[in-house]
Amino acid sequence: MWHVSVDVGGTFTDLVAMGEGRLSIKVPTTPSRPEEGVLAAFEQMRERTNGEVASVAHATTIATNALFGQVNIDLPRLALITTSGFKDVLAIGRQNRPRLFDVHSRRLDPLVPRELRSEVDERIGPDGTVQRPLKVEGLESLALSLERSGAEMVAICLINAFANPVHEDELERWMGARLPDIDVVSSHDVCPEHREFERMSTTVIDAILRPVTVEYFRRLESGMRGMGIDAPLMVLKSDGGLSPADCVSPAGLIESGPAAGVVAAARHGVRMGWDRVLTFDMGGTTAKAGVANHGRPEVVTEYEVGGEVHVGRAIKGSGYPVRFPFIDLAECSAGGGSIAKVDIGRSLRVGPLSAGAVPGPACYGRGGGDATITDANLSLGRLPSELAEGFKLDRRLAQEAIECNVGKPLGLDVERAALDMIEVVNSLMSRILRIVTVERGLYPKAHLMVAFGGAGPLHACELAAMVGCRDVLVPGSSGLLSAEGQLHCPVTENRTTPFCLGENLVMGTIEEAMAANADSALMAMSRHGLDSDATIRHSLDMRYRGQSYEIAVPVEPGGTMHIVKERFRALHLRLYGHASDDLVEVVCLRSRAEAHRHVPEDVLLPPTTWESHRTVREVIFDRGGRQTPIFDWRSTGRDVRAGPMVIEDYGTTVLVPPGWTVARDAWDGLWMRRVA
Repeated sequence: MWHVSVDVGGTFTDLVAMGEGRLSIKVPTTPSRPEEGVLAAFEQMRERTNGEVASVAHATTIATNALFGQVNIDLPRLALITTSGFKDVLAIGRQNRPRLFDVHSRRLDPLVPRELRSEVDERIGPDGTVQRPLKVEGLESLALSLERSGAEMVAICLINAFANPVHEDELERWMGARLPDIDVVSSHDVCPEHREFERMSTTVIDAILRPVTVEYFRRLESGMRGMGIDAPLMVLKSDGGLSPADCVSPAGLIESGPAAGVVAAARHGVRMGWDRVLTFDMGGTTAKAGVANHGRPEVVTEYEVGGEVHVGRAIKGSGYPVRFPFIDLAECSAGGGSIAKVDIGRSLRVGPLSAGAVPGPACYGRGGGDATITDANLSLGRLPSELAEGFKLDRRLAQEAIECNVGKPLGLDVERAALDMIEVVNSLMSRILRIVTVERGLYPKAHLMVAFGGAGPLHACELAAMVGCRDVLVPGSSGLLSAEGQLHCPVTENRTTPFCLGENLVMGTIEEAMAANADSALMAMSRHGLDSDATIRHSLDMRYRGQSYEIAVPVEPGGTMHIVKERFRALHLRLYGHASDDLVEVVCLRSRAEAHRHVPEDVLLPPTTWESHRTVREVIFDRGGRQTPIFDWRSTGRDVRAGPMVIEDYGTTVLVPPGWTVARDAWDGLWMRRVA
């Protein structure tokens, strides 16, 4: 019995399977039809083993690609129905602007144009009372308008439906009877929270992605069944939890890919004795940084899709808000495929454009002529001439691209130009590492950096030295860590219960909501047979009256309101440096049930000793080139050795610069420490 996980990246699709041993497979991604890459990986797995597949976990970029205009992905024609007087909420949004003093700054166009936004006569009060019943007399003309518009999906978002969904339910039933061919999504099913703009934006994004994701999962499952794989397809959500493909919310898939890597990195750090872990993931197009404490990644409840990122920070007001749990990450457009250019002012810039999988870096030999970070690493001798699955790299093409695009414009030779490209991209990536540590009051030296991704271990030591980390861990098969991480991600169910603002809540009311959320989540868990193993965590979104943001405060049954409020004040003091005795409001209760699947664990390695290096080649560091030993991962040992050296493995390459030591740990990872 094999437990399989698949991660679709911008350049490669990775498959990791655990069962009677361990299996790792990398195949090129097919951007226009990502399921083809997944099925190709399954085909290779079938050629190597005849075992039965017990479970399949999948991280997908289909939702992000659809919103960003991926070729061959068409978004459906979506209509929006809201309360009379509120149809322009989607266009008005909030006052925050991405560039405060830019008079030419423009928001993203609403995903639903004004002609497809309709209103109905009804009103629910903020306390959930029905102030004006839904008028069904005008619904027939609404139905005719929708038929003429050619709408394929309808999103319903009525004001204050989070407090009482009775009118959304009534309207959804009416639409189902009158227009059965049009799918309907209601806001109280997607985002039962206050703030009408964020709730409307989340509902619209969920509705517009639903046909795309449903069709993708249908094609993928059909292909799997055709190959004789009958295991259920579990999909990774942005919060690091798994859900069945047929019941996952599309809006919760926006950051599906990066989440598993953070979960896996936190797990590796904890079993090495580190409660504080700084994660660094560098792939083909982006680099991401995150933090985990005591094995749990930091999670936020809102994200802006398609927004601008400035040195790792998402710029508020620049994208489409989505109110869903997301693992908190800082990111920048820096990956192996990031393109280096010299601008008019003779400044060297790296990114944000990427060569992607097609045509890819110049060294791929697929017609790409741009100089990329992969080309720079290959030119400096840091990368081998052949990657996973016999994927060959052409150093001559890489050097020609660097000379043409960077060297000649700056008057530099190829070696110096490539080193400058590495220095620039490292500077970009060090910023996101500082954002999640220094700028949040954390001391980088107190953290273990866990580096992964196809390109992460090549840059990890240099970045660690830049931000002050002393220790770096590169887990085994780090080039496939996002795929491996899914094997150990829990199956999760999230529930949210809003409270009427201003209501003088008592602990009994909150505990009733906790019990209701737990029952609902466990009932959903029971379909996987995991309800008996599930653990449930609750938190309250709390704020001082008048604040426009909340703090998540952990809460357990059997507590008191006094304890909860004091806990809120302590968190507020730690985060913002002040607290007061002002009135505290409870906005909503969030409950998360999670249960871990029974997946085979990694086997501890017996003590190993270093074997002879496979070869020697010139590797260029900042102080010039030197003949450097090249080791295979499996030939490394437990005793500590000093760099420089290059360690090559399936899917990744580790650079150990001068001034660093390295040793292989009991779980097949490489532990590196800065000594100079």
